[in-house]
Amino acid sequence: MVASHTEARALHDLLEAVKGTGVTINTAWESVLGAKWDSVEFARRHGEVVALLATTVDQIQQLNARQQGRFSTYIPMWWHGVMAPLTQWQAHEAGSIITQDHLNFLDAAADIISASVDPEPNVSEKLEALRSDCEGWVDFLVQVPDVPQSLRIDLLLNLKHVIWLIENVDLFGAARVVDGGHRVLGSVFTAAPVVAAPKQSAWLDRARRLGKAVYDVMKVIGVMHGTFDAGEAVFGSLQGGPGEDEPRQLPQGRSDEN
Repeated sequence: MVASHTEARALHDLLEAVKGTGVTINTAWESVLGAKWDSVEFARRHGEVVALLATTVDQIQQLNARQQGRFSTYIPMWWHGVMAPLTQWQAHEAGSIITQDHLNFLDAAADIISASVDPEPNVSEKLEALRSDCEGWVDFLVQVPDVPQSLRIDLLLNLKHVIWLIENVDLFGAARVVDGGHRVLGSVFTAAPVVAAPKQSAWLDRARRLGKAVYDVMKVIGVMHGTFDAGEAVFGSLQGGPGEDEPRQLPQGRSDEN
């Protein structure tokens, strides 16, 4: 499975893969997610699928009124495709979780959402740079004992989640990595005021580098316009503007598409 640049596309690709297995629902998800059914890792991975659906719903709300009306009708069907709440997973074939028509509408929604972004084909280099920064932060936290335990745990969890998302980018897509990166930055700047002076300069320097790494992934994969503009503003505030490597102007998308 190739890394998807939007949550809607990643969700479609996962549901399509599950539907096409020809085995029971639990075995299909087990195969597609690469985790044993009824395990902690399975719950973790399936939770990411639920997050893909939630963000897809949010993205549909950013489309024009006609598109919102068209696709909102199918959101409950996509939810049933992810959760299969009224179906015995061990007894029913995965092909029953969602009809091909409903999957086709998710495919169409993913296409329209993708029209609002301008991804580059090679995101691996930027993802590896972000992963390296996150791993560096995990090591650096050992050197900063004055961070309260609750903040330290929150930051470590968020850092390790981003690293895990990068390792599983082919399943859940690069946009989930950016979302995780935003949470890491939130944790970093929440903890910054309590860092003692000897380490605060290094903390802020690392925060700026981490912000740039997240911003660079955003630029490479493209995101829906509002998110990209917000990220650009945040990173600009960290370093006084994007600098010489100015981001591309994203296309306006096909907002008039029927």
